[in-house]
Amino acid sequence: CESDDKDLRYMALTDLMNAMKTHCINWDERAARQVLTKLNHLINDANTEVQNLAMQCIASVLSAANTKAVQDTASALVAQAVSDNDKQRDVATTALKMIIAQVGTYSSDATTLCQAITTPLLGCICDNPADSILLDNLTLLNELCHRFGRQLENQHEIIADLMHPLLSNPRTLIQKRAIATVCSLGANLSPHVYEATMERIIPWGEQLFADTCFKTLCVEEDVLVNIRREVGIHIAPYLKRIVPQLLTCLHDDDDDLREAVFRTLDMCAHQAAHAFVSFVNDTLTACLRYISHDPNYDYGDNDEDESTVGRHAIDDSMDEDEDSDTAFSDDDFSDDDDLSWKVRRAAVKCLKRLIITRSELLVDFIKLAGPVLIKQFREREENVLLEVIVTYTSLVTQVEVVEGVGSSSLHLSEAHSVLLDQLPLVVSRSRKYIQSKSITCREATLDLYRHLNIIIPGAFTVHLRAIVPVINTCLTEKVATAPVKLAALRFIDSIVETHSFGDISNHLGEISDLLVIAVSDSFYKTVSRALAIAASFVQILRPLPTSHPSQLQLDIVRKIIEAVKVPFESGNSDVEVRESSITCVGHILAQFGDCFDEFRQTLLDTLLARLTHEMTRVTAANSIEVICSSPVGVDLGTTSRQAMSLLTNYLKLTSKQLRSASLKALRALVWKYSHVMQQHDVRMLLAELVSLITPEEIPTVAFVMPLAAACVRVDPSSLQEIGPSLLEAIAQVLSSKSLDRNAFASVCECLAILVELGLPHDAVEEKMCRQIATGTLATESLMRLGIASAAAARGSDNSLRILLLDSAFSALVKDTGPIRFYHLHLIGALGTDLDIAQARPHILAGIQELLLSSEEELKLAAAHAIGNLVQGSDTVLRTLVESIMHDQKLEKEKNEISHVHLSLNVYALRQAAQEMIGSQSGRQLLAIHLTQIWETLKLLMDHPSENVRNLVAETLSILTLLDISKLLGELSEALQHENALIRACAVNVARYLLSKIGEEHRTSLRAKLPSFLLVICDPDDNVRRMALGTVKAALLTHLSLVIDVLDQVMDMIYQETNIRKELISDIQMGPFTHRVDRGADTRKAAYECLYSLLDCCPDRIVFSSLLHHVLQGLSDDCDIQILANLILMKACKKIPKAIVTKLDDICEALHHVITAEPQKKAVKQEIEKMLEVKRISTSCVFSLNALPGSDKSRALESLIAAIQSDKEASARWDELKHDTMGAPLMDISGDN
Repeated sequence: CESDDKDLRYMALTDLMNAMKTHCINWDERAARQVLTKLNHLINDANTEVQNLAMQCIASVLSAANTKAVQDTASALVAQAVSDNDKQRDVATTALKMIIAQVGTYSSDATTLCQAITTPLLGCICDNPADSILLDNLTLLNELCHRFGRQLENQHEIIADLMHPLLSNPRTLIQKRAIATVCSLGANLSPHVYEATMERIIPWGEQLFADTCFKTLCVEEDVLVNIRREVGIHIAPYLKRIVPQLLTCLHDDDDDLREAVFRTLDMCAHQAAHAFVSFVNDTLTACLRYISHDPNYDYGDNDEDESTVGRHAIDDSMDEDEDSDTAFSDDDFSDDDDLSWKVRRAAVKCLKRLIITRSELLVDFIKLAGPVLIKQFREREENVLLEVIVTYTSLVTQVEVVEGVGSSSLHLSEAHSVLLDQLPLVVSRSRKYIQSKSITCREATLDLYRHLNIIIPGAFTVHLRAIVPVINTCLTEKVATAPVKLAALRFIDSIVETHSFGDISNHLGEISDLLVIAVSDSFYKTVSRALAIAASFVQILRPLPTSHPSQLQLDIVRKIIEAVKVPFESGNSDVEVRESSITCVGHILAQFGDCFDEFRQTLLDTLLARLTHEMTRVTAANSIEVICSSPVGVDLGTTSRQAMSLLTNYLKLTSKQLRSASLKALRALVWKYSHVMQQHDVRMLLAELVSLITPEEIPTVAFVMPLAAACVRVDPSSLQEIGPSLLEAIAQVLSSKSLDRNAFASVCECLAILVELGLPHDAVEEKMCRQIATGTLATESLMRLGIASAAAARGSDNSLRILLLDSAFSALVKDTGPIRFYHLHLIGALGTDLDIAQARPHILAGIQELLLSSEEELKLAAAHAIGNLVQGSDTVLRTLVESIMHDQKLEKEKNEISHVHLSLNVYALRQAAQEMIGSQSGRQLLAIHLTQIWETLKLLMDHPSENVRNLVAETLSILTLLDISKLLGELSEALQHENALIRACAVNVARYLLSKIGEEHRTSLRAKLPSFLLVICDPDDNVRRMALGTVKAALLTHLSLVIDVLDQVMDMIYQETNIRKELISDIQMGPFTHRVDRGADTRKAAYECLYSLLDCCPDRIVFSSLLHHVLQGLSDDCDIQILANLILMKACKKIPKAIVTKLDDICEALHHVITAEPQKKAVKQEIEKMLEVKRISTSCVFSLNALPGSDKSRALESLIAAIQSDKEASARWDELKHDTMGAPLMDISGDN
């Protein structure tokens, strides 16, 4: 390094750099100090390349040096950085910036570095040096504040004080550097310093406004908008002073100031949405005014008169010259001084923010902003036009979020109706952009059309004549890109999905031509998408399968067949294309298989060949099911038997997807073509099916049982041979703990069919009892065996069921052990459609006596049976309600037995209501006794038992479905009750209700639900937890149920993530102290809500606020740490750019989690929980590492090194890495 030869110096530094990268040097204190001394000398080398390499080496060596070396080196460099020598100052500043970038954000060296640099730097700035020195110092200070904001916490106030005078500096560059420095501190400012900073900036702006210093006022707006981005909702208290000033500034002629104003208003509306409510109207007015602010261009007076355009087709005369070039040329309107487009763009973005954040004003936005946006489709600047189209699309999508998809034109909401009225103008003014040379405008316009068509089905019926030709251009032009073609196909798909045959009957030929063109495209994604749309299109071409299609329909289908045959018969096409072509052919044959004799057999032969191919046999099996399930009589000929043989053999394979597809296809074949099946085929298929009815194959049981029943219908004599083994397999499956509801329902249906076809019920009964005798079964398995036996009895006459009922009750009385549970559930299932109070009143009395049994499980089974008996008897329902009322009276007398009895009776009522609400007769019976049941249960809302309150809440939620508006209104009154148990129970009713409602109930529920959500601020912790659970359920059900109070709800959710010390207590347990946190469940519910919010409405979340509480959760209870990690992983997908900006803060919090060690006194459960947290945190780091730009984070690099040094975390990291490498590559070149 001391050589006079610059090449030798350069090579020496290169060798040093390479050695540092390979970590082959073990630095001691003396060696590091000597090397740093030489490098400090070389950064002032005469050769620039040597200088640059020396600066890089200093940063690398310091990362391995001790604290003293870091301090000395930084001090030497900062002394040079504040000198008057421009060359030395530039070199030292660059070197320090490299060092700052290399040092870990939260390492010990960071504090040392800040201490060495800050004081000299601030001293130099305070001395008011020359502008060149000041600019370099501000650049360095900005880097320091951005990187080490927390370490400089003691200096925040001093830095803010120094930066404030610089905001008024006459040099714009100095102003910008000062702004950047203040804003770098924004997220880390203490409340005191933040308040002091705002109290300086705002009065300064007010004075500038009073002095009409509007140019300088732009600086203040930049400060505010950047600080807001960092501090989030904390800006809310200052809005009353800021916003009126901003709105007034718009009257100035300075376009830079106007743009800054709108950017600031945009940030205010996002970061402090709730506080911004009072300014929405004024801001909206300003946005609508400046959206069309273009003083240097005259658009002319030839715009359409909006009053003359209604819900009618667009005539060609309304168009602008279609032959004109709609591309955007840099030569047009070239005025370099014209900045009005920035104002228009900022105004449009601000309007979009209002639309997204103020959903309660949606109809007003559509009426006021909609026409203005449509008129501005004439915009001459491409980037502004794109924002205009995207903003109107946001308006449309918000209608979908808030109001849902519209139904028929006679039952549209006000928002849908206004959009429908605006549609003709939207199409007439925007369709020229589908032919524009601007790819982004094409995609945006097509996306707008698609969303409009989705929320108002059938709306484009009268506009297709005007739109189809321009869509054709998108698909045929040589310059058209794949994304544009896919956007066009998505729109066509929405047309096909939302329009009936009658709606598009005049455009069938044009749509089919578009699909034929797309099917012939060279890009496989386009072809695949077109084939999928063609399959849907063919399905609506023949709305009445029994009627013969017209010649036009036949010609269209013939064209499609000719186009589809190419990829269908090709063996070289992409797998995705082949699968889509198979699906398309399946639908063609299902709809028109009786009309094309010349194609049918060829297509069937090719389909059979695809059924034998490993890559396409699943899709081919699905297509065979579609063909066989069609009401059109398609003659498969010999293909049916060949397909049956192949599909039967596929049942032996291990592929679950292929097996399921084969089972469904075989069922359709057996139902449709049973006449071609021979007895040998049936017996062979039944043998395969029986082998699949095992506890290990539960997922396929739901498909196997209907097929087995269908086979027995074809050959009833097979029961003698296959019956015993089939019953044995069924009994085994019924005993399985993993049997799901769908599979169980199919088993019951199959048993009923088997008994109907001649299987003796005695055989079923005997097999069930033997199964019970084979070993200890779970109570749920015993229940299923009893219900299945009752279902089998439905295949016979009523006399058998009465005899079975009597014999079951006799066995229940005299038997002991598990068999009693079987008979109890058998009686309950038989009584669902039988009035047992009249037929066998002694049975009802006997089961009621079991409620007093000493066996807990037997009492629960008896209650379940009574709930089933209620479904068939009005008398039993009355008796049950009277029993509940009687138990209430006994409880008041302190009768302990009545407490248990009451719980069981309420459980029985819940069971009955749950089953009855699904049938018309059951709803009528509930409605007759609604008042009595409702009033009885309301008295139990404050019951001391949580189990009883939960049962009451669920039962009330079921009853509420009978009249949501009235009954939910009554419950809302309970929210004001002084008893916290009643308030919590009322909220719990709403939570249960949300899981039971359908789309038809959404409107009535939306008006009543907010009052149940806003009790998150209730003083009782239990009520708050219930309210948070209700919010989560509402978000999962439909966002529109929460949208009107979303801002208030989010603020309350954030509040509930904080630890409440008053809910934490220490309990002394002998020599040990156990800490109990009664608020942990509520915080957990709050974080679950945050996860749901991030999933369904990321645009409404202020990231700085979210991140603050998520990082807080990483130091909370283990369950909450897991949720915080899941939120971060979700944020990586939803808002990746925001995550990258705060990567260092996130990595610091995760570092503490991953490197944490269990306490010495930790029990096994605590250690396992900590390991689980460590695993999920490692997964989170893996997601962060995959983000674009994450490789620049030193904190992340340090965190990954910590993971690899930890045994458990490293194993998880390798597992994730292996899974990622083994996953198939994702094709992102087009839409799926």
